[in-house]
Amino acid sequence: MERPGHGVLLDRANACMVNLPDPARYGLHKLLVAAERGPRHVKYHKDVLQALALIEWHLERAPELLAQAWTDLASRGTGWEKRARASLKAAPTTLRDIVSQFEAMAG
Repeated sequence: MERPGHGVLLDRANACMVNLPDPARYGLHKLLVAAERGPRHVKYHKDVLQALALIEWHLERAPELLAQAWTDLASRGTGWEKRARASLKAAPTTLRDIVSQFEAMAG
């Protein structure tokens, strides 16, 4: 987990500090997880949808963080980028505009 953030989990009696993944990197990670699982896996589409939700948020509010996360992912090799892009192709047609925006940013 690179560049984790910190958060607090609360219940009725206690609080606990936790490390949280960077949301931009986590969104891209979900694309990789989906590709590794493959379209036959029960969680495949859920992974893609979660990734797109985080990507959409970052495109609207923090595109520079998403761009940095993508640059890091792409620097790890063509296999990483290929798997992430393969998962993007599985996006529902209703979310293709988000994919198009992301692809324009990612180059």
